[in-house]
Amino acid sequence: MTQEYIKYSSDKIKEQFELIAKLMQQRQSLVTQTLDKNLEQQNQLLSSQQHCTEVTIKKYEQFMEDLNQFVRQFKNREELMELRRVHDDYYKEMNEFKTAIMKSLKFYQGKIDKKPRQRKVIRSAINKVLQAKGIDKNISEMLVKYECMIERYEVAIDKKDLKLFKLDQELAKLKKEQGTIEEQKTQAQIQAASEKSNTEKWKQSEQHLVDKLKKQQEQVSVLNFNLNSFCQDLYRKFTPKLLKLYEYQLVNVHLKHFRKEMAQSVLISYDGEIALSTVCQEQLILWKVNENKNKWQFQSQLKQVDQIQCMCISDEKCSFFAGCENGEIVYWLRDDPKWRPITQAQRHQRGVNCIQVDAKNRRMVSVSDDCTAKLWVEKADQINWEVKYTLLGHQSGIQAVQFNRNSNVIVSGGFDQMIVLWNFRNQEWSQNQILKGHKGSITTLCFSKLRDILVSGSQDCFVKVWEMEQNQQYKKVQTLDGHKASITSVIFNSDSSILVTGSKDCTIKFWRQNMSNRWVIHREFQQNYMISQISISNNNQQIIVGGYGGETIFYKSQDYWE
Repeated sequence: MTQEYIKYSSDKIKEQFELIAKLMQQRQSLVTQTLDKNLEQQNQLLSSQQHCTEVTIKKYEQFMEDLNQFVRQFKNREELMELRRVHDDYYKEMNEFKTAIMKSLKFYQGKIDKKPRQRKVIRSAINKVLQAKGIDKNISEMLVKYECMIERYEVAIDKKDLKLFKLDQELAKLKKEQGTIEEQKTQAQIQAASEKSNTEKWKQSEQHLVDKLKKQQEQVSVLNFNLNSFCQDLYRKFTPKLLKLYEYQLVNVHLKHFRKEMAQSVLISYDGEIALSTVCQEQLILWKVNENKNKWQFQSQLKQVDQIQCMCISDEKCSFFAGCENGEIVYWLRDDPKWRPITQAQRHQRGVNCIQVDAKNRRMVSVSDDCTAKLWVEKADQINWEVKYTLLGHQSGIQAVQFNRNSNVIVSGGFDQMIVLWNFRNQEWSQNQILKGHKGSITTLCFSKLRDILVSGSQDCFVKVWEMEQNQQYKKVQTLDGHKASITSVIFNSDSSILVTGSKDCTIKFWRQNMSNRWVIHREFQQNYMISQISISNNNQQIIVGGYGGETIFYKSQDYWE
């Protein structure tokens, strides 16, 4: 009995395994079929999408070509505006068409993505059948369920086929809409063609307007010519009277002879009542103008230990600095009515050639033959000064230095034929620009007090005018070639309307600007000695001129109207 039962059970097991194998084969065949159908559907959808996009792109390109042809044919602004409106409408409709296609593709893509869920359901059913392979009833029930699932899946596939059919219908509708868009485009073309007749009228009106504009321009040119001639007449009539205020006459000449090769330093107070000049470079003469301000008289004499090479006024009291040949700087402090010399502790290694003072910020800059420029700051005692910055950049001795009108730029020049501009940045003075143009050493520099204009004089007998451009860089705008020897002094008056230059050719020249902003000679004075330095009072009334050999010359402004 036992052997028969074993055979019987083994036969049953074999039958069950055969059934399971058949079920697995059926499952694989169904899965492959569904996958093939899904791939076909996806390919159809992709092909339809590509076809639609190609059609839209071709239509759009054709439309753009047509539009370009219309643009070439019609250059009128109104026609172009109307064509652009048609283009925008067509572009909106094409965008709506594209959005509709994308929505439909997303919808059916989502439907197709639901198939893996159904596959998972089928796999779970088969796994349940395999787990219950020992029971006949359970196998039959699971097979029935499996068949039901297959039928449902086939029904779902049929439904998807119906949805694909509906999609084809929607694509056909979209194509019809595209046809209507083409009709609208043809209508727009017909309208544009009908408006060709209006172009001639527009051209005539434009020609009429152009003629009017030409007449107006001719009238404006005539008015400009009349205005220019009127302004020139005014300039010729009134500028001599206005400049008469700066017509200077010689007051007196004082001679204190010493060696002709020795230059004399001079300066004048802000109010034009006190003047100083050097004698033998070791003594200072104090001059004072009389009550009528028409004659200068000797007042007193100040003694100096070492030879003086330069001077610069410091304040309204007429305190001043004196630079010496041994590198020292002496501050002459005025205690009414006397001056008291105070030699500064710090000094240059060689002779001091030029000193300039920034009275507002109480700063002073000095240059020397030791190739350095030193910036000094007043101490708390208001008597002594100390060096705060030392500017290094020149290759040889420095002869001239100057602050600009805002005191934020220092310019220096010397024997190396370079003009160096220094700017204050990041708590330091650094080189901003180097100007080259002179063929001799730089002897004198001066900034305008109202504009960003720099004037330089050199041993090459030329005076050059530099002006700041929009990029904050200086550029040469004019060269003044009136002198025949080395330039020794250039200086502006207080309103920068007059430029005064002195030279070793024994001449003093007064320059002014003409209508075209070019500097021209206004007045010239011939002297017996070479000019060494010029100083002008702030009220432009008094001028003192120092010469080689000790000649001191005073000029007074004719402050009356003719």
